[in-house]
Amino acid sequence: MTRHLRYTVGILGSLAAIAASGCERPSARPEGSAAGTGEPRGTALVVGSTVDEWGLLVLSREGGTARLRRLSDPTEVVWEGATTLPAFEEAHAAGGSSVTLRSGDGSVHRYDPATDAVESLGTVPGEAVTWIPGDEGGAWVAPTTGAILAVTPEGSWRVENGGPILWAAPVHGGIAILSSSGERVSLRYQPRAAEETAPGAEVQVGPPGVVTAWGRRAVLVETPGDRALRVLALDPVETAGQVELDGVVTSLAASPSSHQLYAGIADPARLEVVNRFSFRARTLARLRAPAREIRSSLFGESLLLFDGEGTWRIPVTGEEPRPVPGAWAPDLPIGMPDGSTLVRTAAGVERVAAGAGSGEPVSEDGSGWWVPVRWLPLPPAVAAEVEPTQVAGPPGRPAGAEAGGAPDAPASGDDRVEAGAVPAANGPPSGFYAIVGSARQRGGIESLVGELAGAGYPVEIQSVPDQAGETWYRGLVGPYATRAEAEAAARQLQRERRLQSWVTGVGFDG
Repeated sequence: MTRHLRYTVGILGSLAAIAASGCERPSARPEGSAAGTGEPRGTALVVGSTVDEWGLLVLSREGGTARLRRLSDPTEVVWEGATTLPAFEEAHAAGGSSVTLRSGDGSVHRYDPATDAVESLGTVPGEAVTWIPGDEGGAWVAPTTGAILAVTPEGSWRVENGGPILWAAPVHGGIAILSSSGERVSLRYQPRAAEETAPGAEVQVGPPGVVTAWGRRAVLVETPGDRALRVLALDPVETAGQVELDGVVTSLAASPSSHQLYAGIADPARLEVVNRFSFRARTLARLRAPAREIRSSLFGESLLLFDGEGTWRIPVTGEEPRPVPGAWAPDLPIGMPDGSTLVRTAAGVERVAAGAGSGEPVSEDGSGWWVPVRWLPLPPAVAAEVEPTQVAGPPGRPAGAEAGGAPDAPASGDDRVEAGAVPAANGPPSGFYAIVGSARQRGGIESLVGELAGAGYPVEIQSVPDQAGETWYRGLVGPYATRAEAEAAARQLQRERRLQSWVTGVGFDG
């Protein structure tokens, strides 16, 4: 999901989260595999319908029951809840299938349509409360009081900052917090289990602010100048990279995989895409006016931009921007997987095909809040190109993958690649990797890593001989400087693409 902080003119501490629903496209389902089974408790499927893996959850701001619409055909309601939800002002995806609701009195609830259960998470005090999506869920933030309520698939927890907060968002194992004290601004990573406040580091940050990146990373726009992006590791806080941009940054967002950054640039107005690993930027599209907000489509095939006057959709392949009708709001428009866009107009909610000037009606009621959710996720599936017999073996590792292969690096979470580490001859660069597949046929692995590369993941293919002299091909995602980073990538691959993977090291001497 896109995670960031915006400032009103001249006021660093004014926040407005841009909620962008984004998640990677699930791996193609092999022919004959079954969808998720079992009916959620307390819910009812509409007669003659089935529940797909993804859907559009529609909630009434006045309360009442939830409805799930089919992603492939939003006009069709496939499921109706039985639980009465409270009235709310905002609703946002909180990881998995759950959503979090905030009412006008500051009370927060979590609703999980998989069980049709709603639970109270307490209140967030403060006149201005903002939802900031993070790498794993999100957080309700009261900038003035310093109260934070983090909500992730694993649960919720509170952090009292003890002073004004400029931005906060969950990252793996904790929460990243940007706070101010006088003229000093500091960024810190607070582990969830820690009882004491973690130390931070002073930073210089300007509009449009900060986004969380994958693992324990944050990316901010540096000031003065506002023409450079700085990538920060969070545990401890230290610089991990920087990229100079030829122009003032007006908006910032991360791709669903968090491996690419998108930056709206002024003078001249354009959209730049930045690879987080090479720290290289290239122009994706020329714009009519500087982008104020950027939102990824649901599975990352395109971007939606708002320039203050209108909305534009830009494929990540770099085609010309196309205008999109309708109003810009925290929940809509939504970029659909087939290239269409779900928009809110005076007539209700419509679906606009790519290149079309008008849309087809989806719902006459335009007052509901629309949230894409993952519904009954499928079990991990093997890519169709890789034969199942070639990936069977010890738990979590393909057969033959370790035979004759390079040994795994030490298991410490603090391991880092040493500067003098030497890569294997003609092999991938030194570092830590998540192994996503192993097979004797290179073609299947090439297809798998090609799909991941298209989604923005850094990939390599490694050939490994086994004891019988047969060559196996490994699909690798990486390299990463630490084992912890590679493990975070493995978790994200499992969460967003249902790919089982494990971590190994390449280029370690001894």
